[in-house]
Amino acid sequence: MIKCIRRNRASKGGETLPDPKCYCCNKSYRNPVYLRCGHTINKECIARRKSFGTGKCVVCKEPYNVKAAEKYPPNYFLERLAALARCHQFAVKLKEKKTTCEFFEHVEKTYAISYCSVCKLHFCWECKKLHDKIPEALKHEVYFSETDKTEKLLNINFQFCKEHPDEKISSWCFECNLAVCARANCCNSDHRVCDIFTQAQHVKKIIRKMDTDLINYMSTIEAKQNNISDAGSQIRLNIIKGNLNDIYKQCLYLQRDIELLIKHGVDTEIVLSLQHLKIQWKNIQSASDDFYDLPESSSSSESSFDLDSVRSIATSSQNIS
Repeated sequence: MIKCIRRNRASKGGETLPDPKCYCCNKSYRNPVYLRCGHTINKECIARRKSFGTGKCVVCKEPYNVKAAEKYPPNYFLERLAALARCHQFAVKLKEKKTTCEFFEHVEKTYAISYCSVCKLHFCWECKKLHDKIPEALKHEVYFSETDKTEKLLNINFQFCKEHPDEKISSWCFECNLAVCARANCCNSDHRVCDIFTQAQHVKKIIRKMDTDLINYMSTIEAKQNNISDAGSQIRLNIIKGNLNDIYKQCLYLQRDIELLIKHGVDTEIVLSLQHLKIQWKNIQSASDDFYDLPESSSSSESSFDLDSVRSIATSSQNIS
């Protein structure tokens, strides 16, 4: 039986930064996007389904349109978190292997202090400066032997407005449903906006409430999983168990997304993620309602699966706003 994901507590020596993987390819996130079902996969995984025209989410099996991949919103939070995890991994490699600079043939042996994931080359300090003089190279993901330097650059880049890269995100627009900067043309002047920090604090309360409801919901399923009995068809029993396991798996993925967001998300990422978390939670509730369309079991009420308690918990969050 699958167990609930437990909260990871920070050790005395600090905690390891999580390296989230794509649900589809099980590789580190690069250009991750939200599907209509609220789950996230790498855009490359969608491209692989191009010849088929459609694909299915590996978590909830909901179909998605491959041709509409460019319209799927990016998941900036998981993109940043995966990039930070990679920077830690490369920092260790740069320190341990002591690779020499590969950009220029130096007269004396010169060790690299950085690595460009796009150019696939190691750079010393001087060659890194030459690399940065190329305008396009400034967008490359570069890792340093000093982890703090890479983290600072990554975190700064993700704080800026996507429409106006030279402006930091400062507000949340309720009409556009977007994080915006202070530029007058970032959203209409008559739109209702508030400080991004204020909105993030409000959203955190909603997410924590969702997390509590989700844990209670999962605990109920977990307690009843071994008590499903049926005097009727074995096929019907297997279908119920299979559907129940699918719902429980979706709960685990949603719990993971919430846990990562609460622990590592910044204000902008927290606010932008809410609508996609809501979609996942709503789909879980809808999947639970499907059980009520099945014929009544002829087993005793004491040993049968108690769907009423699950439904009451699942529907308790429908008033979340």
